[in-house]
Amino acid sequence: MLTTLATVKEDLGYTDTAADTRLQRYIAEASSRIEGWCKQPLLEASYSHIERSPGAAILLPPDGKLASTVSITTVTIGSEELDAAFYELDGAILYRLSVSGARVCWGLSPVTVAYQAGYKGAAEAGANVPADLERACIDLVKDLERSRERDSFIRREDYSDGTSLSYGTMGAGQTIFDAKRGPLAPYRKWAPV
Repeated sequence: MLTTLATVKEDLGYTDTAADTRLQRYIAEASSRIEGWCKQPLLEASYSHIERSPGAAILLPPDGKLASTVSITTVTIGSEELDAAFYELDGAILYRLSVSGARVCWGLSPVTVAYQAGYKGAAEAGANVPADLERACIDLVKDLERSRERDSFIRREDYSDGTSLSYGTMGAGQTIFDAKRGPLAPYRKWAPV
């Protein structure tokens, strides 16, 4: 998940456990919505990539997204696993190394790379979810919690005593999530047109 129950409860000012199950559900929903809008998984997962004509370097992941989070599991050329001494990951670029440590071409055989990419979830050891992603998730969870007991389509209620109550200024067709998208733009995977 992109945030923790403890962080959300602190933001909401909750100290008891009455809402924990509901908030956990909202955290899962918010994390899923954010990944869906970004059009890519953001949390750590295992991947396998086959480079059929490798040349001098291999970009991981192939689309370049979440490149700062890549760690190599195995590299196989043809059917032979390559010892870690014979490859080097420099940022998101994987290079083959000679016996002397010089960077060389991968050759003509297909190269299969198994790797991990993505952010470690907020509750995991070594969590590295960027602050803006976590904040967007927290804010979305808070909005879901605050809107649960009212009709989100009602913008204004007028009472018989002449008073009224307004609920925000979202336009027609907007959802709670629309206001949270701005900080997520750098994480969005754009499809070619």
